[in-house]
Amino acid sequence: MGLTVKKLARLTKPGRYLDSNGLYLQVISPTNRSWLLRYELRHQKRWMGLGSVATFSLEEARQRARRARQLLAGKIDPLEARRSERAQIAARDARNKSFAQVTAEYFDAHEAGWSHSHRDDFLSSLKNHAATLNTLPISAIDESLVLDTLRPLWNHKTVTARRIQQRLAAVLDFASAAGYRSGSNPARWKGHLEHLLAAPERLAKVEHYPDLKYGELPAFMRELRGVQGIAARALEFLILTAARTEEVRSATWEEFDLNGRVWTVPAQRMKARVDHRVPLSRPAVTLLRSLPREGSFSPSERDRTRASAS
Repeated sequence: MGLTVKKLARLTKPGRYLDSNGLYLQVISPTNRSWLLRYELRHQKRWMGLGSVATFSLEEARQRARRARQLLAGKIDPLEARRSERAQIAARDARNKSFAQVTAEYFDAHEAGWSHSHRDDFLSSLKNHAATLNTLPISAIDESLVLDTLRPLWNHKTVTARRIQQRLAAVLDFASAAGYRSGSNPARWKGHLEHLLAAPERLAKVEHYPDLKYGELPAFMRELRGVQGIAARALEFLILTAARTEEVRSATWEEFDLNGRVWTVPAQRMKARVDHRVPLSRPAVTLLRSLPREGSFSPSERDRTRASAS
């Protein structure tokens, strides 16, 4: 005799209970009961889960077991068939991931190695200039969509457009490596977009910020020291240490050894990913000692704190 609905309701003791044709009820506990199919293929005995009793009724479990046995009749392993089906569904879902979703994945995978400014700029640049791509499947991003994104900027905001092109190419390469798309990268420059867009170096003339003559520096420093605020002190400290802007903005008090007159910038904030030791001159140490010991030595952070407090 096979199982019945009434009998099924009474079976709460742990164990396995045969219904028919290899279909079993497996009881782990009164609240944990499921269906199993026992079968043999190529002289190997196997067990296949058919779902929870809470999800599938006795009749539904029998139907699932019957479909599995039909596969076995064709020498097809139902477990392998199910794995293949799930893989196909996963691949389809991956191809349907949106550009925004994949961009977020790329960002999460790489942002630990970026500076604060690059992290902010990466997200804001794509948000401002590639927003039309966000909801599209990553597998649907083609050459025409890339060009539609770049052409409005290319001749007039060439530096920005070139940066967007490089970031689009990086996200699409990431998508290909992750199995979200196939084929060549429509945003790649070499061998592709270089033939469709004007060379950026011919469009955008690099203009450097005006320099300060060495002889004018003492007067500038005297004037700078007369300016109040943490931003002025940060600039003064930058000049005294010849450090990068981001290194100064993100510095914390734990990095400074004022007695030893050394500033150690940790590896995670350096491009070379090694600790960077900066000797501190007496004026630099004096400047640091004059500042309040609160939070980060970051003008932007202090300004945000004051703005929120007001």
